[in-house]
Amino acid sequence: MAEKNGNEMTSSLMIASINR
Repeated sequence: MAEKNGNEMTSSLMIASINR
């Protein structure tokens, strides 16, 4: 579960970086 949560956070960060 923790790993999945971290993966989601990383994905969000990647999207935010691209959106920027």
